[in-house]
Formats: sequence, C-alpha cells, structure tokens
Amino acid sequence: SITENTVRGTVVLQLTATDEDSGTNAIIEYSVVYPVPSQCSSLFKLDKDSGNLTLENTLDYENGVRSCVFIVRASDIGPGKLESDLKDLVVTITNSNDHAPSFSVNSDTVTMAENAVVGTAIYTVTANDLDPNDKLGYVIASPMNDLFEIDNSTRQVKIKNDSTFDFDSLPRDYTLDIEVTDNGNPRRTDTMQLNVILTDVNDNEPVFTTADESVSFPENTQ
Repeated sequence: SITENTVRGTVVLQLTATDEDSGTNAIIEYSVVYPVPSQCSSLFKLDKDSGNLTLENTLDYENGVRSCVFIVRASDIGPGKLESDLKDLVVTITNSNDHAPSFSVNSDTVTMAENAVVGTAIYTVTANDLDPNDKLGYVIASPMNDLFEIDNSTRQVKIKNDSTFDFDSLPRDYTLDIEVTDNGNPRRTDTMQLNVILTDVNDNEPVFTTADESVSFPENTQ
C-alpha cells in the first residue's frame, strides 16, 4: 500500500521473475495485460525491463481511486516468446492527513444575558474536515477557558462552573479563541473567534441618592 501523498516518480514495487534458460531465452519482459479500474493506467507505469512499477501522477484518496489491480505477465524474448501465468498485482492507496479542519466561519458574535446560569449553551460551533474518518476535538484557549467550556460531543459553548457575570461591572464583552484539531498525523488545526456580548437584566431596583429630608413652609404659602 502507498499513501496518497506519495510523490510522482516513486517506485512502488518491483516485479521479479526467473527463467532457467540462458542467453536471450532468459531475458524477461514485464507487461500489464489490463488494469482495474481502467484509470489506474494513467496513475502507474510498469517498466518492461526492470519490472519497476512507478507512480506517474498525483493521487487523491478523497476523490480518486483507492485501489488498483494490475493483471501482469512476464515473458521471455526468445523464439516462441514463452509467457508466464497471469498474476494479480494490487496497489492500495491509503489516506494521509492532507486536509486541515475548517470552521464554517472565522468569527461570530453572540449575546448572553448577564444572569445566564452555569451550563447554559450559548453557541454551537461547526467545523468540517475533508479527510474521512478524522475525529475533531475542540478547546477554548486561555484565559477564557476559566469562564467558558466547549462540549466535544455537542460542540456547544457553555458557561463554566462558578462563572458569574455582571453587566453593571466591566467587562461587558468577551473574546473566545476556539481551536479545532483533527486526530491525523501530523495533527492539523483551525481557529475561530467568538465574541460574547453581555445584555443587561433588570436586576437592580431604583435607589434614592439623597438622605431623608424634611421641609417646612408657612401655611399661607401660595
């Protein structure tokens, strides 16, 4: 098997065959009878003399073929040109982590009431990875991870335990750097910013700013 990021010109494998004759009767040539599927013929080339199977074009696991079967034969160049039995040659293309995860947006803004309780979900992130079977993990960078957390199963940003907010005290907005990472090798990441803006709640009653006062005036005041 070879990975999809194998460079063109790489010798994938070498066929070998033997012939007990001597001279030209023992010189062997290799050939592909037919490939399955047919587009594999544009991806690989078999050298008739060395038996080297070489990668001729770029591979793409996500959008291209993932397996090639070559029906090959060895034959000598002597009079009568004797041929071997047919042989199946299987080349499997495996995935490499050539795509980074990507958030659906680079930044977004959400409002949150100042009295929102612990565990309240305020936002759901969305990310995608073109590499199949990649698992994505999410984290909120410091220092905002002291106030907010992200649930990797639901992708929801939530208010963390013991977090309290007060619109009447600064700050009234928070910037969260959220990172998504895949589990490929090497790992790839993407980052987005989430701006959280507090909204005021009517949680304070009016209060007189002056002390109790008394005033007197004559009864004939007009």
